[in-house]
Amino acid sequence: MKPAHAISEEFIRVLGKLDAVPSWKNNAVRGREGLAGAVEGEATMLEAWIKVVWFSRNGTGRAPGMPQPASTQMPEPPRMPQAPTQMPQAPSMPQAPSMPQVHVEQYEQQAWSRSCKTANTTQDHPSLRELSDLRSRFVQLSADFAVSEILEYTLQPARSICNGLELIARLPTSFLSYRSFTPSLAKSYTSPPLAFSAPNKPVHAYSESLVQMLGALDAVESGGDARVRDARKALAGDVEAEAGRVERWWKEAWLLKGGEAEVVDVRT
Repeated sequence: MKPAHAISEEFIRVLGKLDAVPSWKNNAVRGREGLAGAVEGEATMLEAWIKVVWFSRNGTGRAPGMPQPASTQMPEPPRMPQAPTQMPQAPSMPQAPSMPQVHVEQYEQQAWSRSCKTANTTQDHPSLRELSDLRSRFVQLSADFAVSEILEYTLQPARSICNGLELIARLPTSFLSYRSFTPSLAKSYTSPPLAFSAPNKPVHAYSESLVQMLGALDAVESGGDARVRDARKALAGDVEAEAGRVERWWKEAWLLKGGEAEVVDVRT
């Protein structure tokens, strides 16, 4: 290729010399333009020949100095990511350390001791002791209640009579024992009120004591202890039942024998 390069350089020198020749407006000298065109044509043909030789020997698809043609191949579509063929395994849960056999009996013994201690503490709860005392008082109060032999009912109060005397009906109670009394199924009783007289004093005192005991039960604080709440509720139910039993007893006595009662005038 060295001779070809030399020829190309010679063509360039000739073109340079032609450009340096002045025309001085001489038509004969102006013929240099035709010579310059012929030299440029030869130089172009030489350059094309060099490119063809390069292409045939190297097979690169283009000769030196030639622009690379645009690619006609379609770009490949992007590949979709493949799903994993195996599902990830769930992490294994850590196993709780096993308790040494030598400490099992000791642990159970400690748990039993704590349970016993808690039970003793609950049993010694101040409210439980107070409820126990109230239960004992209630049992003793019921045992000491002595029923009067005569009940007196107010038929007409003294304020409604001009002479200041109160109309009283006296009814013996021997026919209806309070200890063995069982209230009837009647929902209500119609009877005159129990007079505030000396024969009725034990009944009034007993009823008042039961009402006071209900007030004492309301004042007992549970402190969130279920045993205290249950014991208080049970005792309150027994006291209320006894108070209702007393009232039903003297009302049912009038219902059964009120027509046989002795009516007297009593000055109050």
